[in-house]
Amino acid sequence: MATSCRLPSRWNEKAKSLCPDEVYGGSGRSAAPLGMCLLRARKQAIYIQMEQMVFDALRELYPQPKRRTSLRIVAMASIGAMRLAMEALRQERAQRPLAEYLRKQFDTLQEEI
Repeated sequence: MATSCRLPSRWNEKAKSLCPDEVYGGSGRSAAPLGMCLLRARKQAIYIQMEQMVFDALRELYPQPKRRTSLRIVAMASIGAMRLAMEALRQERAQRPLAEYLRKQFDTLQEEI
């Protein structure tokens, strides 16, 4: 069965939530789709950890409990902007510094809010 791997079970559970059902249905498909789903789950978990680190740093700077939700939103938006900036950097084969791609994402976010 394609679901066997040496990653912790929480990775398999995350992959199941991100992957099509046929990957886990025992249909005899190759393990490649599972591998891609596990990679996607791993990347997602890394971004969640990064978001938590940004949130923790913001809470140290602004410890007021009433700001907790706002700080969480700022952390989410910041990591989302970084993800989009890195994606643009890869698509354009790094024609400009990462800081420029990141600034563009934050400018776009500010325009839309």
